[in-house]
Amino acid sequence: MKRIPRWLRILLWIFGIPTAFAIVAVFLLVISMRHDPYDSKRSVETWARILRAATQNWQASTGQTTCPTVRQLIEEKHLDPDTSTLDAWGKPFVLECRSDEIYVTSLGPDGKLGTKDDIRVPKAQP
Repeated sequence: MKRIPRWLRILLWIFGIPTAFAIVAVFLLVISMRHDPYDSKRSVETWARILRAATQNWQASTGQTTCPTVRQLIEEKHLDPDTSTLDAWGKPFVLECRSDEIYVTSLGPDGKLGTKDDIRVPKAQP
């Protein structure tokens, strides 16, 4: 049988079994919830830039000015088929092709287009 670590035995001795396990459980919960929202934002911005570049490449190779779908970019080998087509919150990116610019938008944590938490590349001009 595996031996109980010394730190856990001391915690059990000081606080008693129920309290010690509650302290350990809360500690593990806090550690698992520790998440930097800027990491998600940075990764979404990076992925949006990749989608934008793939869209620019698709337009250049097809001579079209319309927007492809993300599925099209994968099928026509402008994107690796093993890469995710969803943002950090599990929502699809929105591609918008205008005559002068290509925009890639993540709906952000709330999943709604046009709200303050949307992430857009390039950033919209005021």
